[in-house]
Amino acid sequence: MFLPPGDAPLTKNSSHIYLAKEGSDVLYAFDQSAETLSEVTGVKYPAAFDPSRHLLGAGGHGSGGVLNDFSSLSGANTHLADGPDAYLAINYDLDRNTKVGSFQFLGPIFLQKHAQVLKLSGTSGVKMFDNGDGIDHGDASSDVAAPEKAVGHANLIAVKNGKLFVEIGNYDSLSAGGTCTPNSFGYNCFSVRYGYLNTLSTGKTALDTILVAKDKLRYMNSRRLAPVAMNDKLFVSVLNVQGGRNQPHTYTLHRFDLLAADVAELTPSVGRSFMTKAAERENGVFEGSVIAWDSATKVLANVTGAILDLGSPEGVIAATGDVSAISSVFGRTSGVPLAGIGNLVALRGMPDGGHNWHLLAGDADTAGGLVHVDQVPTSSWIYE
Repeated sequence: MFLPPGDAPLTKNSSHIYLAKEGSDVLYAFDQSAETLSEVTGVKYPAAFDPSRHLLGAGGHGSGGVLNDFSSLSGANTHLADGPDAYLAINYDLDRNTKVGSFQFLGPIFLQKHAQVLKLSGTSGVKMFDNGDGIDHGDASSDVAAPEKAVGHANLIAVKNGKLFVEIGNYDSLSAGGTCTPNSFGYNCFSVRYGYLNTLSTGKTALDTILVAKDKLRYMNSRRLAPVAMNDKLFVSVLNVQGGRNQPHTYTLHRFDLLAADVAELTPSVGRSFMTKAAERENGVFEGSVIAWDSATKVLANVTGAILDLGSPEGVIAATGDVSAISSVFGRTSGVPLAGIGNLVALRGMPDGGHNWHLLAGDADTAGGLVHVDQVPTSSWIYE
C-alpha cells in the first residue's frame, strides 16, 4: 500500500507522479500518460519509508522541533516541480529515543539531523545534496560508533533559472554536536542558512552558494519568518533586533533577483514584510505583491519602494488609521493587534500565547467591521 503524505504524492513533474511505499526504500514513478508504475533507478530512500519518521512537511508549532512535526522550520516544503524535473527533500535521522537538547519551558528537543535533496526525471533520479552519510539510522543515530551530529534539515523554497533555492535549519548546541553553548534555559543555539544548489549539481554535501545566514536564534519558530519567492524575487527575513515585553521584533528583509546570473541582492530594508499572494506555481514562485514596513521611517512601502497611505490605490489600510503612526509590525484597535494587508485588511494575533493568527477582512476603523476569513499558518506572512 502506498502511503504518500496526506494522500498526496511525494513530488511530481510534468510526466510522472512519485510515490513511496511503507517499509520499502524504493521510490516509484507513476507515468501519467501510460498509467504504468515503475521503480525509480539511481536513488532510494535513506531507510525503509516510515511516514511517522520521515519529515514530509511541517505545519505545526515547530519551535525546537519538540512538538508534532520534529522540525524547527514550521511550514517546511519538501517538493517542487519544474517541467520534466521534480525535486524532493528527505529529512532523516530523527532519533526519538535520544534528545539533542532541552528547553527549560518547552522540554526536550528532537529533530531531523540530516537532509538530502533528490532530482527526479522520468523513472530515474540523482542525489543532488546530502549533508549526512545517506543512511537513516533513526533511533540508533546516537548509538553508532561516532554519534550522528545535527547538521540541518531542509525546506525547499523555489526553483528558478537553473537554481534550486533551499533553507537549512539546525540546532547547533554542543549537545547536538555543534559549537554553540546555549544559555541556562537551553536557548540561543538555532541557525538558518538560505542559499541554492545549481540544478545540475550532484553529490554535494553543502549548498553551492549561501546567500544569507543567521546564527544563535533563541528558538526557531518565534524568531523565523518563512522565505518567499515572489515575482522572480527571493525575499528572506532574518531577525535584526529581538523584541519582547511589548517591543516589536524587527527583521532585515533581504531581496534577491532570481533572474540575475549571480542572484544579485537588491537593497535590503529593516522592519517587517507582508505578502499578498495571487497565484502559486509548482516551482514555488508566487505571483503577488510585497508590502514592507520600515522600522526606521515607520512607513509602509510596496515592492517598488512607493510609500503607501490610506488613499493609495493599492488599498493598504493601517489599523491605526495613520500609516506614519505605525511603530511596530502591529497597529492597534481596542487592544487587539492588527496589521493592514491589501484588500484583506487585518491580521489578529490571538492572546492565548498559542501562536494562532486569524485573517480578518473589513473596515479596521469601524466597530464590528471585521469579518473572520481564515486561520493563517504559523509564521507564514503570505495572504491571498
